Amino acid sequence: MSQQLTVSGLYSNKFVERFIALISNTTGLSHDGSATAVGVAAIATALFAWQRIRSSRENPAFNGIPTPKGARPIIGHVLSLGSNLPKTFRKWHKELGPVFRIKLGSKDVIVISNPALTHDLLSTNGKYTSDRPDSFALQDFNRGNNHGVVAGNPNDKVYNTLRKTVLNALGPKRLKEESSVLCNEADEFVDLVSTGENIDPLEPLMRISLNFILLTLFSTRTTSIDDPLYKQAIHIITTFMSFTGIVNAAAAVIPILRVLSPILGNDKKMSDFFTNTCKSFYDSLVEKGLDADGDNMAKLLNDELNQGKRGNYDNMFHTIHDMLVAGTDTTGVTITWAFLQISTKPEVQKKIQEEIDAFVDKHGRVPYFWERDSVPYMIAVQRECFRLRPTTEFGVPHAVGEAFEWRGTLIPKDTMIFSNMMDAHVDPEKYPNPEKFDPDRFLGLEDTMFSSANRKAENRDQFNFGWGRRVCPGSHLAETQMFNVWVRVLSRCNIMPAVDKNGNDVPETLDTVSPKSGPTVVSPSPFKIRFVPRNKN
Repeated sequence: MSQQLTVSGLYSNKFVERFIALISNTTGLSHDGSATAVGVAAIATALFAWQRIRSSRENPAFNGIPTPKGARPIIGHVLSLGSNLPKTFRKWHKELGPVFRIKLGSKDVIVISNPALTHDLLSTNGKYTSDRPDSFALQDFNRGNNHGVVAGNPNDKVYNTLRKTVLNALGPKRLKEESSVLCNEADEFVDLVSTGENIDPLEPLMRISLNFILLTLFSTRTTSIDDPLYKQAIHIITTFMSFTGIVNAAAAVIPILRVLSPILGNDKKMSDFFTNTCKSFYDSLVEKGLDADGDNMAKLLNDELNQGKRGNYDNMFHTIHDMLVAGTDTTGVTITWAFLQISTKPEVQKKIQEEIDAFVDKHGRVPYFWERDSVPYMIAVQRECFRLRPTTEFGVPHAVGEAFEWRGTLIPKDTMIFSNMMDAHVDPEKYPNPEKFDPDRFLGLEDTMFSSANRKAENRDQFNFGWGRRVCPGSHLAETQMFNVWVRVLSRCNIMPAVDKNGNDVPETLDTVSPKSGPTVVSPSPFKIRFVPRNKN
């Protein structure tokens, strides 16, 4: 038997060995193996030499923007990022300041944390910085230029038509008309969880968040977590998120992985998922929405894009997909993190309940969203929970569509930009004593979060809805959902820690529940709390 060739036997360079390990981990290729290992090693070595020559040339761009140590040929800072990206970035911000540049493979990335500077870069200079990275539009349902509202180009006419349609469908007037339907979903959630038993709130919150989206888009809903409609929608969301994970993210920035991707079948898997699984699912939902009584977003999109004609809805699917994925995951996760935070703060809940009870005593019902000025402390607590545990660590990346000069330095085309949400929300200039839970800092703010998101950084409450031309078009729906759930839960329940078998409280906090960092949304690890019916006497 001949001796098997291995990478470690061919090369002693530690960098090459770590790079081969990266390729193995992200592609599933065997670390050893004769022909494949030798081929990958040869390509890596060639790229190593090429990158050494290329990187030795002085880059005139990014003058004055510091770069952390640890960049390697071919892969840049990938091996320096560690397993906790917010922690690594916070360390580099402390060393280098609020703006620094890293290399992710072949891509230049600016990471920025200071809210005022971020506003200047992404809002004031939004005409240059509002694109998305090329790899972000994972799949064209219709193989055209319609990339929906998340990945579309803001300078494109179709994108602006789609965004306007979404804003009309999810705006204050439309949601006020649908308030009774949306409030029923929040009431059903309280009916389900108000047992006093230990429960992980994420899944039932995900279902009602999904229902908010389905009702708005198609005038339909799920009946339980066992409903086939719920299961299929969640399957699509989780599968899509897997395609935005480490394998495809790495392939987007490391040339060798882009070459290997078709060989490994990742492109075909992604194409089959969108063409087969998603398309048939969305086709059936659009038909249901068009047949439904009343208005919904499917009708608005079909009228705008297809002049009301039926039968082919390919040009609608990207926007529908954006709404399903972004609207379901983010809102459910945001409320879950917030309920975790206040589960150990009975005094905070009591003050909120006093506001709600006063309104109920006067009007015989809980307030609607447009009556939120009657519960100012509750709104302040929502904002503080949102600040202390952002739903997304870095938002959706921006990309530079055209080279421009920013504060005396050239920012080249295709540069990626990460807004560091974690550090922005603990900026001491914006939020004095930022580590403290202090809802009072938001008392007196009368704007909705939706309105606040379009103001200058110093006048905004928080930054979770994004920046400039890329502010989330569904932010008003998300804010309305959160209000409906909060006011109904706290009117009827106390949110309390779980108990062990001996009846002792098992409190969980942001310090004990670790985040599960996803490509965009940061979910909590599993935990349990209790929704205990109130004794108002």
